[in-house]
Amino acid sequence: MQQTHENQRNRRTRELEILAAYGPGLFACGSISEICNTAGQIIHGQLGYTCTIFEHADLQWNMRYVSMLSPERDAARNLTGLDPDDFAIPSGFEFFDRLLHGAEAYFLEDNRDFLKHGFQAVYDMRPEIRHFLDQGIDRIVTLVSSAILPIKNHAVIVCPIISGHNIFGNATVFGEHLSIEDVPMMKHFAALVGTAINLKTKELALNDSEAMARALINAPMDAAYLMDINGYLLECNRNGAQRFGLEPEQMTGKFLLDFFPPEVAAFRRKAVMRVIESGAPLRMEDERNGVWNDTVIYPITDSAGAVTKVAILGRDITLRKQTESQLRRSEENFRSLSEEITDGVAVHIDGKCYWCNRAFTEMFGVSREKLMGQDIFRLIAPGQREEIRKRSRDRLDGKKVPSQYQTAGLRSDGSLIDVDVIAKKITFDDNLATLLVVRDITETRRADEALKKCERRYRSVIEDVDALICRFKPDGALTFVNEEYCAYFKATREELVGKQFFEFIPKEEREEVRERYTSLTRDNPTVTYEHRVIMPNGRVRWQRWTDRAIFDDQGTLAEYQSIGFDTTEERMAEERITALSRMLITSQEQERARLSRELHDEMGQQLSAIQLVLESMLSRPQPDRDFIDMIALRIEDLTIELRRICKGLRPVILDTFGFHMSLENLIHEFRDNFDLDIKYMPLSRDKYPLPPVAAISTYRIAQEALTNALRHAGGARITVRLRADRDQAQLEIEDEGPGFEISAIGASCLGLVGMRERAALCGADLIIDTAPGCGTRIALTVPLDESLHKENSLDTHPHRR
Repeated sequence: MQQTHENQRNRRTRELEILAAYGPGLFACGSISEICNTAGQIIHGQLGYTCTIFEHADLQWNMRYVSMLSPERDAARNLTGLDPDDFAIPSGFEFFDRLLHGAEAYFLEDNRDFLKHGFQAVYDMRPEIRHFLDQGIDRIVTLVSSAILPIKNHAVIVCPIISGHNIFGNATVFGEHLSIEDVPMMKHFAALVGTAINLKTKELALNDSEAMARALINAPMDAAYLMDINGYLLECNRNGAQRFGLEPEQMTGKFLLDFFPPEVAAFRRKAVMRVIESGAPLRMEDERNGVWNDTVIYPITDSAGAVTKVAILGRDITLRKQTESQLRRSEENFRSLSEEITDGVAVHIDGKCYWCNRAFTEMFGVSREKLMGQDIFRLIAPGQREEIRKRSRDRLDGKKVPSQYQTAGLRSDGSLIDVDVIAKKITFDDNLATLLVVRDITETRRADEALKKCERRYRSVIEDVDALICRFKPDGALTFVNEEYCAYFKATREELVGKQFFEFIPKEEREEVRERYTSLTRDNPTVTYEHRVIMPNGRVRWQRWTDRAIFDDQGTLAEYQSIGFDTTEERMAEERITALSRMLITSQEQERARLSRELHDEMGQQLSAIQLVLESMLSRPQPDRDFIDMIALRIEDLTIELRRICKGLRPVILDTFGFHMSLENLIHEFRDNFDLDIKYMPLSRDKYPLPPVAAISTYRIAQEALTNALRHAGGARITVRLRADRDQAQLEIEDEGPGFEISAIGASCLGLVGMRERAALCGADLIIDTAPGCGTRIALTVPLDESLHKENSLDTHPHRR
């Protein structure tokens, strides 16, 4: 046991001797990094310990030095993927940071806890290298400790390195034979390292200070001179020497005032003597040959307070003087110009009016004398005053606030005016101030309100008009559409504005439309025309448009405004009238031909027969009774035929016995003459008679319906119903025939067209209900109000635009 203690004392004695021998070498290092490397090499090379020196900087621990590993121990580095240069540990985790940054040395018997906490810190706070540690912290610690220090239990000494009053970092030593008794030795060595770092830090700072001092002397544009109290130049910068066309070396050691003209030298000598005698600095401005100088003479005293040197700094302020002169002239011009403009201009400092022009005082009805020095925000309406005041403070503080705004101004008589204000932060007479440019917009705002009111009325009229209204550019791009326009094309205003209306027009008509509205001039600004449009569902309709060209005051075309109506129904009505006219003419010709044939064939033959009988009787000496009976019979047949023809032209019974009796007679004739199965169901009789126009139209519709049933129903049963009340009469004729596809017949069937036109003539509603295999039903509803029956007129439903 005694031998063991003796060996330990010998070992520590040897270690102290090594440290004493190599320690002074730390002070000869040229940099802090070299000091750290040298300290680590002494511990590792001379003492045989594994050593790591950490530096605490920028809130993390960085390795300054780590002991070199032998080649066989590089396996640990390869296994973990870590390199000592990457081992920068962020500060802030409890155990490791306290251990490394402690003011006292720490002794740990087992290095595994130290390594485990160190790698855990890296794992937690260095995500960019976390993927290297995917084998787990315990596994990594085992590999590293086994590769670097094969013995399982190792001691660790963590000793702070003190640099001046600050902890530079620490030295962490791993060793097989380290014990707590080695802590004083490591603290002694860490103190040597700290002292060396502290001295090196001061040395570097001193070198930096000297370099900075020379840089400060030569960097500025000012001339700098240092002379003793006798006037001899000790130092000057390059700018000071170049003022005399010399280099600093040519002036050093010379009498400074010899470089100035005699009158200037005498003035400067008095100034320097005043500074030496008073010990107080002096500043002065003087002009020499058009060059202005701002000179500061500053005394330098010793520890006893006696002036031993004098520093002179001279600055060329010629440009500043010229600028000040120009600024004064600019300010005079500004004041003169401000008095001429019509906008109010004012300057306030901290809310106090500092200056204003005449227009400003007239705008608010107050004199300049009463405004000067007063709170300028009192010219703002009370309800907005504090908001404007806060905005002004924020502007001066550099906050981003609007430079232009509108508010209500308060005149001296208590009336309010609308003002537009532009506020800018400026420097005025060396003070931070606010420039206000104020414009009275009361009349402008009233005009705007009137314009907006007029525009609202205009839009109201535009939206209430039952017409399509739009405005468009010369290229056809829509700039405005009313609600009627949107509803017509089934689109929103947003979808239509900007779109060209040519997209709704067939391609073959677009150029003609363009030529019409582009031909408008200031003297001939309107044109009306019609064209087709293609609806969103693909159907084609007709529109009539009236375009007006809008020109500005200079005669330049601004845009077009157009009002349109859908004329599809009107065109269809015109086409129907045209077709009906043709059909009427055709019917007239056909009726005339029929009458001609009947008169010629029937009555002509009867008259010829009577003529022959009469001629035969004249040739006889005595009249023959048989011939007279034959003539009477022929005349009777002729009379019957003539009545039939007249009845076909207009039923006399209608005028004599009324509509109900005429309808029954018509049904009996069809039933008897053509052997038809007709069931007549009169639900009311002559209690509610039809007006004349309605009676003849209803009779002809019934006649045409029975005729069609006779031709096409093939002897099927026919049912006729008639009902009437105080307001209307309803006639319904239904057959059980084969029916037909009414869309396939269209306008080619004159009978159906005639029925519709007769119904329109008396203001009645006509329904033709049929389909193949379903029979046919004709339903007519006739109003009994005679004012609705427009005799001799087919236009019963004029198109409303």
